[in-house]
Amino acid sequence: YAAPPPPRPGGQGRRPVTVTIRAFVKRLLPVWRTVLGHMPGGFRTGPAAVLLAVVGLGLFLWGAHMPAKAWVAQVMLDQAWQDARAGRPTARPWPWADMVPVARLSIARLDTTNIVLSGARGRTLAFGPGHLDGTALPGTPGHSVVSAHRDTHFKHLRDAVVGDLIRVERPSGAVNAYRIVEKRVIDSRREQIMVHADRDLLTLVTCYPFENWDPGGPLRLIVTAEARSAETAW
Repeated sequence: YAAPPPPRPGGQGRRPVTVTIRAFVKRLLPVWRTVLGHMPGGFRTGPAAVLLAVVGLGLFLWGAHMPAKAWVAQVMLDQAWQDARAGRPTARPWPWADMVPVARLSIARLDTTNIVLSGARGRTLAFGPGHLDGTALPGTPGHSVVSAHRDTHFKHLRDAVVGDLIRVERPSGAVNAYRIVEKRVIDSRREQIMVHADRDLLTLVTCYPFENWDPGGPLRLIVTAEARSAETAW
């Protein structure tokens, strides 16, 4: 993970969701005008043009639905994280959400940052890494376990190596450092993750392998990191 930029005081620099969506639509319009400009004149007006516009819009929305949903969700998660940093620890990314940001993880060498959400349920993992209930919160004493999907938020773990430093930031502003000490693959049918409550550990879990995989496979990549003092880590 790359060392994340310092928190933006009071949320300075954030762009409202409506502004970013408007900018996205403005970028789309020139593309549509270019397509129409290459069509024969008879197809630019009348029922054929209307039908083409409807079909094109439908195909675009069908293809862009999931990326757009994920993009908007990340904007709202960032807003919730800033709210939590401002002293509202129960800030939810959207009114009906049943999760809140509990930490932010980053690895300097891999230049990645993830907001960790409460609960490792399926609906939580669709938007970001989830903290496993019953384990210590990331950055607090004890053993914390965080999981995420291999093709999205934890896809960078394929490139993580022993010795990489993980920065964990809590909503309070406290920062803790962890160093990766082990990276291995287990078969979940024969082995389970052992939680060591008496040790200050951070375990990151995702499915495996990263390529040529079938959903629901039994293999898991386990990345274990030990707590380090800030003085010796940064």
